[in-house]
Amino acid sequence: MSQVRETKPHRKDKTAGNVHQTGSTQKKHSSNPQQSSSPQAANRLPNKSIRFHVCNRLKSESNYKIIQMFVDDTIESLKKEIIREFFLSGTHVSTLWKWEHSSGWTKLIYDSKNETLLQHGLTDDFRIGYEVSTQTSTKQILGLRGLPNIGNTGYINNAIQCLSNVQDLKDYFHKVDRPNLNKHTPLTIAFRNLIKDIWSEEYTNYPPNPTEMQDYMSRLSSRFGNSRPQDSHEFMITLINAIHEELKTDEGHSKIQELFHGEIQSTVTCSQCKIPFYSHDLITSLALQVPEEQYSSSCNQSSSSVTLRDCIQTLTKRQTYSNEDQWYCNNVDCERSTDADRKLDIWKLPKVLIIQLQRFRSDLRTDRKIETFINYPRNNLDLNEFVEGPEKNKGITYELIGVSNHSGSIFSGHYTTYARNDVNGKWYKFDDSTVEEIDEDKVISRMAYILIYQSK
Repeated sequence: MSQVRETKPHRKDKTAGNVHQTGSTQKKHSSNPQQSSSPQAANRLPNKSIRFHVCNRLKSESNYKIIQMFVDDTIESLKKEIIREFFLSGTHVSTLWKWEHSSGWTKLIYDSKNETLLQHGLTDDFRIGYEVSTQTSTKQILGLRGLPNIGNTGYINNAIQCLSNVQDLKDYFHKVDRPNLNKHTPLTIAFRNLIKDIWSEEYTNYPPNPTEMQDYMSRLSSRFGNSRPQDSHEFMITLINAIHEELKTDEGHSKIQELFHGEIQSTVTCSQCKIPFYSHDLITSLALQVPEEQYSSSCNQSSSSVTLRDCIQTLTKRQTYSNEDQWYCNNVDCERSTDADRKLDIWKLPKVLIIQLQRFRSDLRTDRKIETFINYPRNNLDLNEFVEGPEKNKGITYELIGVSNHSGSIFSGHYTTYARNDVNGKWYKFDDSTVEEIDEDKVISRMAYILIYQSK
């Protein structure tokens, strides 16, 4: 699969060809040198660039950071930039103030988060102060800590936030000084430390940093150590398997194996001797092909919806090996290449089911991303019809606890995470260092790339 490049959303300036990049402090200024603090003048320059000197109003006013915005940006977008620049993930910026020499600090009063800076006369360079609410702050809710993007590391942040919200995994690593962690388990210790920082009750304004863990991951694969973005699913599975290797006992058991390992049975039946041949493979995730979107000719809209069940049916449907793909039968009565049928079934269901929706395709013609919407359930995912063996009819069902989203193309994209917090049961969006609560209905996403389910 081709690499994806992580990008931030941007928009072009309507009047001067400027570009506003969210999360960046480097923005092109308006080519018009005219400056005025009046709304009338700003109306003539709807996308004029302005520089704010921002600080925490209740603390040292010498600790300023420069944040550049446009006059048509909203109050809410300014608050998000403050959260990003001051690493205030997990908190709520409740109040904004502006400083003027004539009147000192003046509180900004606004009725809607969509009101623009222009509407409040913020059309010139100002000193801006912020306050963090102690009543509505989410910092008291454990687990709501963003991770900084330190150079195309959004794919790492995405994988970590998905795994951080697996309750059994988090609880396991949150225990202090486990006896089986030592100098031979450096990656596991780095991951444990990161999880403990994310869920720490001792809140600080400094975000957890995945750099140490990334360093150990880069020793497993150099791809994870460079500044290029990589695939979040590949990173997640490599991390899980590496921790399993560090923790496993002589019998091959580990907490990773207990939570994430499932088993697939492959049955190949020879067309000549009719004897079935069985093989079993351990899996850490279930990879499902996403079909190309079908459009109706009349309105160029999707002609039908695709469900998660449809994708699993495609994986487990019977396939035929024939012609150049014939199968060699080892039965003493055959011992030749022959046509055969192959059927995949789920033999063992894991406690935590990771599903990859394979949206990226590479072939001789093109590299592309499949945008087909896959409708997946939030609750009561039942896979019994696809299960064979001892776990069939055990009544195992799953509930969704995490979604990895990929927006953009196969060449240029950005990762975000939707995760359910096990403390309060609410859903949150993790976008690097920014964390915000979202409505439960939004977790069924067209951008879904990885789904994390937990058995009930």
